[in-house]
Amino acid sequence: MNYINDQEYKEYSVNAALNFYDNRLQFKTNLGYAEHANSSEQNNNFVGDLNMEYRFGKERNWRIRAFYFNDRTGNDASKPQQGGGVGISYQQEFNTRKDLYNSSSSKKKSKKNNKK
Repeated sequence: MNYINDQEYKEYSVNAALNFYDNRLQFKTNLGYAEHANSSEQNNNFVGDLNMEYRFGKERNWRIRAFYFNDRTGNDASKPQQGGGVGISYQQEFNTRKDLYNSSSSKKKSKKNNKK
């Protein structure tokens, strides 16, 4: 549970994450309630982030992610920032520079061998 408190702003929120299908599908959320001391409008005090990510490929390096956020912690907390989207990404981890170099050079070698 998270609690943010300053002179003009208070927020209470909870983080949660769920994994499905052998960690291929993941849901993450940070949901909460916000109060702004100087704002007369208190129509929507909901704050939160919702994320869904699906990992695919042989090594699960490819990811499709959909997200939505509703945040009141910007420069003017009385005007919430909202947005969302969908994206696709590729992630590869390397422990050393040598691993990085060997990975890129092995791809070049395999392309040359396929042309022959």
